[in-house]
Amino acid sequence: MENTTDNTENLFQATEVDLVKEEIGYCKVNPFSFTGRIGRLRYLSHMLFGYVVPFIPIGILAGLQINETFLGFASVIAFICIFYILIAAGVKRLHDFDWSGWCILLTFIPLVNLVLTLFMLFRPGSKGQNNRGLPAPPNTAINWILGLILPVVFLGMLAAVAIPAYHDYIQAAQLAK
Repeated sequence: MENTTDNTENLFQATEVDLVKEEIGYCKVNPFSFTGRIGRLRYLSHMLFGYVVPFIPIGILAGLQINETFLGFASVIAFICIFYILIAAGVKRLHDFDWSGWCILLTFIPLVNLVLTLFMLFRPGSKGQNNRGLPAPPNTAINWILGLILPVVFLGMLAAVAIPAYHDYIQAAQLAK
Protein backbone atom coordinates (compact mmCIF):
# COMPACT_ATOMS: atom_id res chain seq x y z
CA MET A 1 0.00 0.00 0.00
CA GLU A 2 1.20 3.33 -0.96
CA ASN A 3 0.91 6.27 1.36
CA THR A 4 -0.30 9.16 -0.78
CA THR A 5 -0.53 12.66 0.56
CA ASP A 6 -3.64 14.50 -0.36
CA ASN A 7 -3.50 18.28 -0.73
CA THR A 8 -7.12 18.74 0.31
CA GLU A 9 -8.01 20.52 3.55
CA ASN A 10 -8.70 18.58 6.68
CA LEU A 11 -12.37 19.22 7.44
CA PHE A 12 -11.85 18.66 11.14
CA GLN A 13 -9.00 21.13 11.58
CA ALA A 14 -9.78 24.38 13.44
CA THR A 15 -9.80 27.41 11.24
CA GLU A 16 -7.32 30.16 11.91
CA VAL A 17 -9.05 33.41 12.83
CA ASP A 18 -7.36 36.73 13.40
CA LEU A 19 -8.72 37.75 16.79
CA VAL A 20 -7.01 41.14 16.78
CA LYS A 21 -9.67 43.83 16.83
CA GLU A 22 -9.52 46.12 13.84
CA GLU A 23 -8.35 49.56 14.82
CA ILE A 24 -11.05 52.24 14.51
CA GLY A 25 -10.11 55.63 13.20
CA TYR A 26 -11.36 58.80 14.80
CA CYS A 27 -12.23 62.17 13.36
CA LYS A 28 -10.32 65.29 14.32
CA VAL A 29 -12.16 67.52 16.77
CA ASN A 30 -11.94 71.27 16.24
CA PRO A 31 -14.36 73.56 18.14
CA PHE A 32 -14.37 76.01 15.21
CA SER A 33 -15.11 73.48 12.46
CA PHE A 34 -18.48 72.36 11.09
CA THR A 35 -17.18 68.95 10.03
CA GLY A 36 -16.80 65.82 12.10
CA ARG A 37 -18.72 64.41 15.02
CA ILE A 38 -18.79 64.97 18.78
CA GLY A 39 -20.44 63.06 21.60
CA ARG A 40 -22.64 64.28 24.43
CA LEU A 41 -19.91 65.16 26.90
CA ARG A 42 -17.78 66.91 24.30
CA TYR A 43 -20.91 68.83 23.23
CA LEU A 44 -21.33 70.03 26.83
CA SER A 45 -17.67 71.06 27.02
CA HIS A 46 -17.92 72.95 23.70
CA MET A 47 -20.99 74.74 25.05
CA LEU A 48 -19.04 75.77 28.16
CA PHE A 49 -16.14 76.89 25.98
CA GLY A 50 -18.53 78.88 23.81
CA TYR A 51 -20.27 80.57 26.72
CA VAL A 52 -17.36 81.29 29.06
CA VAL A 53 -14.30 82.04 26.94
CA PRO A 54 -15.73 85.03 25.01
CA PHE A 55 -16.90 86.66 28.26
CA ILE A 56 -13.43 86.67 29.81
CA PRO A 57 -12.16 89.61 27.73
CA ILE A 58 -15.52 91.39 28.19
CA GLY A 59 -15.17 91.08 31.96
CA ILE A 60 -11.61 92.34 31.84
CA LEU A 61 -12.60 95.32 29.68
CA ALA A 62 -15.55 96.11 31.95
CA GLY A 63 -13.28 95.95 35.00
CA LEU A 64 -10.85 98.36 33.38
CA GLN A 65 -13.75 100.76 32.78
CA ILE A 66 -13.07 101.07 29.07
CA ASN A 67 -15.17 103.36 26.85
CA GLU A 68 -18.78 102.12 26.67
CA THR A 69 -18.79 102.23 22.87
CA PHE A 70 -15.73 100.01 22.68
CA LEU A 71 -17.19 97.70 25.33
CA GLY A 72 -20.43 97.43 23.32
CA PHE A 73 -18.47 96.64 20.16
CA ALA A 74 -16.45 93.99 22.03
CA SER A 75 -19.69 92.49 23.38
CA VAL A 76 -21.10 92.18 19.86
CA ILE A 77 -17.90 90.42 18.74
CA ALA A 78 -18.12 88.10 21.77
CA PHE A 79 -21.73 87.19 20.96
CA ILE A 80 -20.80 86.45 17.34
CA CYS A 81 -18.05 84.12 18.62
CA ILE A 82 -20.49 82.41 20.99
CA PHE A 83 -23.02 81.98 18.20
CA TYR A 84 -20.42 80.51 15.84
CA ILE A 85 -19.00 78.05 18.39
CA LEU A 86 -22.43 76.85 19.55
CA ILE A 87 -23.75 76.40 16.01
CA ALA A 88 -20.59 74.47 15.04
CA ALA A 89 -20.93 72.24 18.11
CA GLY A 90 -24.62 71.62 17.35
CA VAL A 91 -23.88 70.69 13.73
CA LYS A 92 -21.20 68.22 14.82
CA ARG A 93 -23.54 66.76 17.44
CA LEU A 94 -26.22 66.29 14.77
CA HIS A 95 -23.61 64.59 12.57
CA ASP A 96 -23.16 62.09 15.42
CA PHE A 97 -26.80 61.01 14.86
CA ASP A 98 -26.14 60.85 11.10
CA TRP A 99 -28.43 63.84 10.61
CA SER A 100 -27.79 66.78 8.34
CA GLY A 101 -26.17 69.83 9.92
CA TRP A 102 -28.98 71.94 8.47
CA CYS A 103 -31.24 70.55 11.20
CA ILE A 104 -29.52 73.05 13.52
CA LEU A 105 -31.88 75.64 12.03
CA LEU A 106 -34.59 73.97 14.13
CA THR A 107 -33.01 75.66 17.16
CA PHE A 108 -34.44 78.97 15.95
CA ILE A 109 -38.02 77.69 16.40
CA PRO A 110 -39.38 78.27 19.91
CA LEU A 111 -40.00 75.09 21.95
CA VAL A 112 -38.50 72.98 19.17
CA ASN A 113 -35.12 74.34 20.23
CA LEU A 114 -35.66 73.08 23.78
CA VAL A 115 -36.64 69.61 22.58
CA LEU A 116 -33.73 69.45 20.13
CA THR A 117 -31.22 70.61 22.74
CA LEU A 118 -32.40 68.01 25.24
CA PHE A 119 -32.34 65.42 22.47
CA MET A 120 -28.74 66.31 21.62
CA LEU A 121 -27.74 66.19 25.29
CA PHE A 122 -29.27 62.83 26.15
CA ARG A 123 -29.41 60.66 23.01
CA PRO A 124 -26.26 58.66 22.29
CA GLY A 125 -24.79 59.00 18.82
CA SER A 126 -24.46 56.27 16.24
CA LYS A 127 -21.73 53.74 16.88
CA GLY A 128 -18.84 53.49 14.48
CA GLN A 129 -18.55 55.31 11.20
CA ASN A 130 -21.68 56.82 9.68
CA ASN A 131 -22.39 58.87 6.56
CA ARG A 132 -21.08 62.01 8.31
CA GLY A 133 -17.66 60.60 9.17
CA LEU A 134 -15.65 58.72 11.73
CA PRO A 135 -16.64 58.74 15.41
CA ALA A 136 -15.16 61.28 17.79
CA PRO A 137 -12.15 60.17 19.83
CA PRO A 138 -12.74 59.01 23.40
CA ASN A 139 -13.25 61.79 25.93
CA THR A 140 -10.21 63.12 27.69
CA ALA A 141 -9.99 64.36 31.26
CA ILE A 142 -10.45 67.97 30.11
CA ASN A 143 -13.72 67.00 28.39
CA TRP A 144 -14.97 65.41 31.59
CA ILE A 145 -13.98 68.44 33.64
CA LEU A 146 -15.48 70.99 31.24
CA GLY A 147 -18.58 68.89 30.54
CA LEU A 148 -19.36 68.46 34.21
CA ILE A 149 -18.59 72.07 35.13
CA LEU A 150 -21.36 73.42 32.86
CA PRO A 151 -24.25 72.16 35.01
CA VAL A 152 -22.48 73.38 38.16
CA VAL A 153 -21.90 76.83 36.61
CA PHE A 154 -25.53 76.97 35.49
CA LEU A 155 -26.78 76.06 38.98
CA GLY A 156 -24.37 78.60 40.49
CA MET A 157 -25.69 81.37 38.26
CA LEU A 158 -29.25 80.34 39.06
CA ALA A 159 -28.49 80.42 42.78
CA ALA A 160 -26.72 83.79 42.47
CA VAL A 161 -29.90 85.29 41.03
CA ALA A 162 -32.52 83.33 42.97
CA ILE A 163 -31.14 83.62 46.51
CA PRO A 164 -30.94 87.44 46.62
CA ALA A 165 -34.34 87.70 44.91
CA TYR A 166 -35.84 85.37 47.51
CA HIS A 167 -34.18 87.35 50.29
CA ASP A 168 -35.69 90.59 48.91
CA TYR A 169 -39.08 88.87 48.68
CA ILE A 170 -38.88 87.82 52.33
CA GLN A 171 -37.94 91.34 53.40
CA ALA A 172 -40.80 92.87 51.39
CA ALA A 173 -43.24 90.34 52.89
CA GLN A 174 -42.08 91.18 56.42
CA LEU A 175 -42.44 94.93 55.81
CA ALA A 176 -45.94 94.41 54.42
CA LYS A 177 -47.10 92.82 57.71
